[in-house]
Amino acid sequence: MQLVPNVSQLLVSQGAPGYTRFARGKETIVRAYLTTPTTCSLSNKQSIAPISATLNVANGDSPAPAQLSNYAPLGGKLGATQQIYSTSDPFFVVPASYFAPTSTTNTFNISFTLNITYTR
Repeated sequence: MQLVPNVSQLLVSQGAPGYTRFARGKETIVRAYLTTPTTCSLSNKQSIAPISATLNVANGDSPAPAQLSNYAPLGGKLGATQQIYSTSDPFFVVPASYFAPTSTTNTFNISFTLNITYTR
């Protein structure tokens, strides 16, 4: 079994909970909650520590997605359960312009791809 981080939840929020659609042209927070893998047990000598993270954001307006770096430095080791706030969980501030494609005023798709660099 490979020792890799598990994304237990990916939260995309514009501030108000419960909305099924995002507002056009509004700054957005994307946060990944990381845990140790659920498929194996770690010994007391094993750990996973995220070093850096990037988020690719594509809204259909351009062929190449925009890449954002983690908002704050990552630090610490991952735990077995999701934490409310952990310095090892990456988060990103997506500018309002990413949620306002110029090619359409109709609904549109947006996609996020998370890349994590870590030590184990």
